[in-house]
Amino acid sequence: PVLARTWAFQLSAMTGLQQVQSQGRTNDRIESQALSVSLAIAKRQQLLENAWWEPRAGAGVRLSRAQALDIAAEPAVSFRPVAQLALASGVRLSSTWSLRVDVIGDLVLNRDNYAIKPYGTVGRGPRGLLFATFGAEFLAW
Repeated sequence: PVLARTWAFQLSAMTGLQQVQSQGRTNDRIESQALSVSLAIAKRQQLLENAWWEPRAGAGVRLSRAQALDIAAEPAVSFRPVAQLALASGVRLSSTWSLRVDVIGDLVLNRDNYAIKPYGTVGRGPRGLLFATFGAEFLAW
């Protein structure tokens, strides 16, 4: 069957852990965890008989937690808005299954700054993130 051009909304969540980050000074190692959740609109288009590609754009939030490793201090938790652009491509294995590869870029619109008195800034969150994922997709329609 031929894959029709389809618009779709997608909800995605990604998480990550960065154990040690240094800004080049003493007492500035941190451990940080993050969870990003976004809603995007995508348009799937046929490439070949069994292959497709799907550009998408969306927005979401990034929840992050930072903890200093060398200084006794409370962890900092923050919510930041995120803009997302992504491109997925896949190969249909059957009428309901596909293998897919996604490349996702997130732009953090308001960067984290983790400061501890009297030491000053001991860590900064990322401005942009790039993810690549590989997986299988089950199409229920």
